[in-house]
Amino acid sequence: MVWTVERIDKLKKFWSEGLSASQIAVQLGGVTRNAVIGKLHRLFLSNRVKVNENKQSDGNRKNVTLGSTSPKTRQSSNVYICEPVLKGQLPVVRSKRKSKSMEKNNTISSGIVLPISRCLRLMELTDNTCKWPLGDPFGKDFSFCGSDVCNDSPYCDYHKKLAYQRVNDRRKVQANSE
Repeated sequence: MVWTVERIDKLKKFWSEGLSASQIAVQLGGVTRNAVIGKLHRLFLSNRVKVNENKQSDGNRKNVTLGSTSPKTRQSSNVYICEPVLKGQLPVVRSKRKSKSMEKNNTISSGIVLPISRCLRLMELTDNTCKWPLGDPFGKDFSFCGSDVCNDSPYCDYHKKLAYQRVNDRRKVQANSE
């Protein structure tokens, strides 16, 4: 499909009238909603702020905001504080407020003992050592757990519990958090 000058003018007209991308695609014919959105973006017409909508059922005019006027920031429900990690220690992460899923289902506290990290570098890892990363990958103190593993797992028992969750456990956590 080629965007001719005539079709671009129609696109601009429909967009300024407040039609949605789907409605414009139907009006133009032979294009998809995504093609309309892409062309609007390339023409720098993608941000509509306010349009007066006259099609209210009670006849009143109402300002409708179609595009956001400012970017929205996501608010996290949990705030985590990371303590500095010294060589030979495990990272400590404290939460100021626990999430509902953490309060209701703490799967890690099932009798698994926290291993003592050997803080191995990448070149020191073998097939029988835990490859759980510790610290900031860009920091000079970045290392791996290095504890012994069994079976063909890349992680020790403790980190395996952190990394893998059975499907039923995941569903329970999701159901409890809703």
